[in-house]
Amino acid sequence: MEVDQRKAILLSLLFFSPIATIILSDAEYNLDENLQYKTEASSGTGIIDVQGWQINDNWMYDGYLDVGDFIASSGVSTNIESLYGTLEKTVTEIYISEIDNLSSITYKLESIGSYSDNNVNLNGQNGDIAVEMTTIEIIRASDMAVTSQSAIVDIDFCADVLWWCVDIDVAELNVTNSYSPALEGLDFPLSVGETWGSDYHQETEYSGESDYVDIPEDSEDDNSSSWSVVSQGYSGVSYTGCSQSYNITTYNSEGEESGYRWYCPAIRGDVKSSFIESIGFAAVHELTAYQPSTRSKVIEIDIEYPLSPVDTNISAWITVTNQGTPVANQTMEFRYEIEDDIRQIITDENGTYHLEFNTGNTPDSSESDSDFASHGLISWIPDQNIIGVSSLSMDLNVHEVDLIARNEGVTVERTRDNNTITLDSSVGFNAISGDSLVFSVPVVNKGLISSPPTQLRVDSPDGNTAFTYVPSLNSLEESRVEINWTVPEFQPYGLAYLEFLIDPEENISEDGNKSNNQGLFSLYVGALPTAILSSPNEINTLEEVVISGLSSLEPDGGDFICEFEIEIVGGSFNNILEEDCELEWSWDDDGNYSISLIITDEESDQSTTQTSIIVLNRPPEITLESNYESIPVLSEVTFEITERNDLDTQNPNSPVDILWNNTSCKEGQIGLKCTITPNSEGEFFIGVSATDDDGETVFASKSIEVTNIAPYDGEIEVFLGTQKLTPDNRGVFAAKEGEILTIRGWASDSVNDIDDLRFSWMPDAENNANIIYYHEGSESIINHSYNYTGLQLATLQVVDNDNATLVFDNGEEMLIIPIEISNIQPSIVALNQRLPVGEGEKLIFDVGISDSLNDIESLYSCFDIDPLTDSDESGLTDDDCDYNSNYMEYTWEDSDAAPEFIIFHVTDDDGASASIDIEIDVRNIRPTAVATVDEIKPVQGNIISLSANGTIDSEFDIENMIYHWDIDISIDSDNDGDPANDVDKEGRWVQVIYDTEGKKNIKLTVYDESESNSVYMVVDVAKSPFDIKTSFKQNSASILLIVLVCGAGLVLAQRYRESKELESKNEEGVMSIDQLFDRTDRKITQEKEIKNESRKEIEDFISSPSKGIDYDVLEEDKMPINNILSEEDIEALFEE
Repeated sequence: MEVDQRKAILLSLLFFSPIATIILSDAEYNLDENLQYKTEASSGTGIIDVQGWQINDNWMYDGYLDVGDFIASSGVSTNIESLYGTLEKTVTEIYISEIDNLSSITYKLESIGSYSDNNVNLNGQNGDIAVEMTTIEIIRASDMAVTSQSAIVDIDFCADVLWWCVDIDVAELNVTNSYSPALEGLDFPLSVGETWGSDYHQETEYSGESDYVDIPEDSEDDNSSSWSVVSQGYSGVSYTGCSQSYNITTYNSEGEESGYRWYCPAIRGDVKSSFIESIGFAAVHELTAYQPSTRSKVIEIDIEYPLSPVDTNISAWITVTNQGTPVANQTMEFRYEIEDDIRQIITDENGTYHLEFNTGNTPDSSESDSDFASHGLISWIPDQNIIGVSSLSMDLNVHEVDLIARNEGVTVERTRDNNTITLDSSVGFNAISGDSLVFSVPVVNKGLISSPPTQLRVDSPDGNTAFTYVPSLNSLEESRVEINWTVPEFQPYGLAYLEFLIDPEENISEDGNKSNNQGLFSLYVGALPTAILSSPNEINTLEEVVISGLSSLEPDGGDFICEFEIEIVGGSFNNILEEDCELEWSWDDDGNYSISLIITDEESDQSTTQTSIIVLNRPPEITLESNYESIPVLSEVTFEITERNDLDTQNPNSPVDILWNNTSCKEGQIGLKCTITPNSEGEFFIGVSATDDDGETVFASKSIEVTNIAPYDGEIEVFLGTQKLTPDNRGVFAAKEGEILTIRGWASDSVNDIDDLRFSWMPDAENNANIIYYHEGSESIINHSYNYTGLQLATLQVVDNDNATLVFDNGEEMLIIPIEISNIQPSIVALNQRLPVGEGEKLIFDVGISDSLNDIESLYSCFDIDPLTDSDESGLTDDDCDYNSNYMEYTWEDSDAAPEFIIFHVTDDDGASASIDIEIDVRNIRPTAVATVDEIKPVQGNIISLSANGTIDSEFDIENMIYHWDIDISIDSDNDGDPANDVDKEGRWVQVIYDTEGKKNIKLTVYDESESNSVYMVVDVAKSPFDIKTSFKQNSASILLIVLVCGAGLVLAQRYRESKELESKNEEGVMSIDQLFDRTDRKITQEKEIKNESRKEIEDFISSPSKGIDYDVLEEDKMPINNILSEEDIEALFEE
């Protein structure tokens, strides 16, 4: 706008306004002892202007949801009144959207609330309830108008079931409200006394599911709401910067209060609020914490005329700073959205951008009594989501200066008994003597330019007058004058007036409208009423009583309203207004109930009194009957409560809790019926208690006659040890002779008979009928064994103490138990260990046998020592009984004649048998040859007797031994090339004649059936008497040979002599095998070496003179096993 144009507008506005300037001091004056005043000037260009939010701005609240009426209206029975919890609000997005067909900067405000209450009752079920509520509000940034609101409410109920908590989903509700035009719950700039209203179209969408709360149908309708800034001051919530908050109260289309909020500029939001949520319940919250997002970069908008005419070009200055430092060349967007004026702007080197815009003539969607319209100006940096916002107010009649004394903006703080409240139009402006009042009188300049300083004249209610200073005020700037007044003790009842006048001398000529310079505020001074309540002290449930407040007093003579606050069942209260101040009431449950009477007079002064009344419970009534008066024991009888009454029950479906004193009720202990089976004879009693919901219990009992029955369900079991036997398809048990069987029998009967049942057993009824066992008790066990085979019969009878006999399943009073006894075959359980033996050695056979006890003594045991021979001529070779015993000692003299095995068999008295083949190993003993000569010095030509007596072998082999003699091993008599293998003689005893003299080396070889042994003997044959000459001639060759070998003989004589010494150490005669093995290995080896050397000498020097016997011990590794000869046998051999 050009400077000349702006001047023209100002001149036209000031044409009718005189100019005057009065400067007064800012001071506090004492009018009298009851009246004081002081002035305070508000800062800023407006009273309370719109403020900008940023992403992550956060508010946290404590609060509660008043859901009692909401749930009750849905038809659910509950004692829930309020759910307490927390609420957290956060700005999550800033974006551009279309609101009311205009492009608009928009906030997304998300709220999360959690609320709960414990020990509540929902449709008769106790438990805990929890509510989770998530809300999203879409808010226009230019004026904080709400365009839509959606809420998701999740209600869970944790039902108490015994000691557990069972989760129940009560409801999940989704509600979305859309408003057109957007709802301006805050009409900036704010000032106490201002009111505004709006007509709007509302669409509501519902969804969700619930078994308890009805989900409403979607709806849309036209509504209207209005708002009023009713007071300024303390909200009741202590939070830094919020001591002066603004109470904005909301009214519905009927003019009824529907909520309020205390707006605190310091936190850019509500410090306290109470609203009816869109889903139908009240929400009350108080701020606990405010956490703004960091605001290092700030955008400020200064408007040339915060209050401007319509269709006028005015200027605005937009400044960007970062921590107080101007930001140059900042690109951003200017938005005057109501006129769709959107521009891109860039700050200069001072961080400022100046622009002009036209205010336009678009009215506000919210009609106000203080201006034509108010719209928001926005400047923002889109990529950083930083917003600056300011309000522009427009009016049709604007003056250069317009000081207004706004009596509707007066607020009053009243302190009574140290309790301070802020009075407003909703509670009424009234006081009584002794009250301390603080009047806050506003003076606002609704002109275009700053007003000169002036004064305010105040005429107090008691007639005193005072003047106070009012500073210079910019356009839309407000100054408040606080006046303190204590109501005098004798202040007359009635209205008291506070009059105030701006510029009483009319010195400000620029003030274009002096008609609004004067204000008159009225306050009623009265007295407190006295509430008096009368009611009886004690009544019964359902008894109607009259509660009266007619005796209450109102000293100042006015009328009063009686409000009764009656505690009801469940602990909640009903508030009831009674015009005649009398209330007729009754309680349907016992308890001690509180009654309050609140008297409110015409000045909204109140008096309260309280009392209590005791309501006595009515006990329940029950009638107990049975379907039989007499039954046999163990038969069912049903007892039933045919009538039950509890007039004051809170649970009509189950007026009393039934508990039977018997835990055996088929239906359980809780219920109207108890079907039971008495298990004892005689008179049977049953009792039942009935407890109403107040805990009062009554008792009833009934008896019937229970008669005797015979025992029943008789059964038996047969065990072999721990193994239970199962009968075959004939019902016959199977066992073996001698096995000890355990037979268990049992039966059922009444409790008083069961332990006295008499069991009679005959375990062997056919063969041994005199064996009877008697037992008493609920069961009986006997043990018995059968020593003979075949079908055996046992019997059982059971009788009770009334001589009633048990009838078994077969319809008989005696149970027959058939048992098939089978024979146990004998068995061979052990056989002693045996080693191989030699011929003639004793073999021991010891066989372990087993059978049943009655058969073991009569078992027939046999050894068949020749399995290949049918010795008993039975036609079988393996059943002979050569020895009748299970123990046998036997000797085989001939290994060839010994069998490979023998047979042992055993047979019981039933002809059952068992047998085993016993392997035997009889080995041949190698013979030991012994040779002797009858003369030590036989003579040439004489008969010499050679004997094999003393040769060692088994008796059988000795008798069948073969003897081969080679009478001179130096002569190959059979011309086979081996002179030492000739068979010159055969027989045990032989006679020979040597024609020549000299040493003769004789070899004896003995043979049994498979083994042989040889021995050597040297015989020195003496020459027969003869003529030397003749002898020399005859034996010249021999003599020459003897001479030649004598030399060699002398060389070997010593060695031969040593060999003979070793042989002399042996016992004369034949050595036994046992004696040989008793010698050390070294000794045996040495003996072998000596004998081998001796043999070589004998073969080389046949004629060498020697006497005695040389035993050849060849192939000693093949010596017979266990060839044991006693000392007596050896001696006998030598004697021979």
